[in-house]
Amino acid sequence: MCTKNWLAAKRHKKHKNDFAFYGQTVARVPIVIRITAQEEPSATRLFLEGKLAGRCVDELDKCWQTCPSGEVALLVDLTNVSFVDDHGRELLTRMHNKGIKLFSKSVMTKCLIEEIENSPA
Repeated sequence: MCTKNWLAAKRHKKHKNDFAFYGQTVARVPIVIRITAQEEPSATRLFLEGKLAGRCVDELDKCWQTCPSGEVALLVDLTNVSFVDDHGRELLTRMHNKGIKLFSKSVMTKCLIEEIENSPA
């Protein structure tokens, strides 16, 4: 699971598997991402909320690398992601190439997922 020694000093924890990372500030607007891990018998789901940019991308990278692999699938729900920078897109592409399933109900992130899935590996 993605909960132990995972976030930098500035963190907020509401529930056992619910974390928000406060990254850098861009134009006086903080870049924040919340990653919620939900473990199920057949899969581990990561629900992302906020902006996947800057140092938040590195935190997602640390998180998915520490999630259990092997028997269960890893699914990443991007429905509530409002912005993805180039570094975030590179990470999502790398995750997709490693077999991670990307999912979204939002038009913006659906289009991003389609681009990632249709790009050469």
